[in-house]
Amino acid sequence: MSLDDYLAAMLEKQSPGGEEATASPQEQPVGPRRRHIWEIIADNMKNVPTEEFDALPKDGLQQIDHYVYGTPKRTL
Repeated sequence: MSLDDYLAAMLEKQSPGGEEATASPQEQPVGPRRRHIWEIIADNMKNVPTEEFDALPKDGLQQIDHYVYGTPKRTL
């Protein structure tokens, strides 16, 4: 059993009051599926108009330090 699995099992055994739950982890209701980060980003970005994407700098990847930290642009 991995450490993550062990910790998850221990957390499932604990009720909010600190007492052990009577149901085994297999009997616990299954929560919603955890989504991947790219699914979350896609959901957040789906309503952004294309005009906003068009307004982004074309050299954003090459000049990331300039746009994030304000350093002078590098000559490429």
